[in-house]
Amino acid sequence: MKLTNLTSKAECKVGLSSRPHSLSPSLPHALVLALLLSSAWSRAAEVYPTLSLGGQTYTNVHVIQETPVELLFRADGPWWKRVKRQDLPDALRDRYPYDAEKAVEYERKQTEEVRRQREQQRQQIYQTLLRREKEIERQIEVKTRELTELQKEIRNWRSKPRGTPGRGKMLDQLIDQRIALEKYLDHLRKQLEGVQEQQKQWR
Repeated sequence: MKLTNLTSKAECKVGLSSRPHSLSPSLPHALVLALLLSSAWSRAAEVYPTLSLGGQTYTNVHVIQETPVELLFRADGPWWKRVKRQDLPDALRDRYPYDAEKAVEYERKQTEEVRRQREQQRQQIYQTLLRREKEIERQIEVKTRELTELQKEIRNWRSKPRGTPGRGKMLDQLIDQRIALEKYLDHLRKQLEGVQEQQKQWR
């Protein structure tokens, strides 16, 4: 799953005022959901009173998440930032060292996971379209039978002698029903064409 784009490089030095201590950070709901869906993320529990970046000092800086590739920081403001492990200042590199092999393997697994999720989504959408196709076809079949019966009834009333009580009124009603039914069948057929066209995109 793709997280909100917070990527940017740390180009300045980080200043630490004390040793980190434990903290259970509070994340926005959408970010929490995104992180829970990615098993590759490992939860950190670090907080630094201050962090200097780009000439600006941030307070109450949390290490929200860490991967073999990067760290996600949050501070008061609110302020969010991703920093590549290679770009971490010396003060943090010992605690969060960069391992190229682990980074490559992590990114490979992330790519595979994205591919797997996309394939799963494709299959789900395609199956939904197949079910929709069958439902529309069923409706067309039902309405076509209704139209056939309606046309029989119209022919039956037309065969009655002129002057038969209620003949004209009944014919008007039946013809109106036929017109409405034909329009609905045309609508269903267009829906079916649209669904079948979408299926081509998700096969």
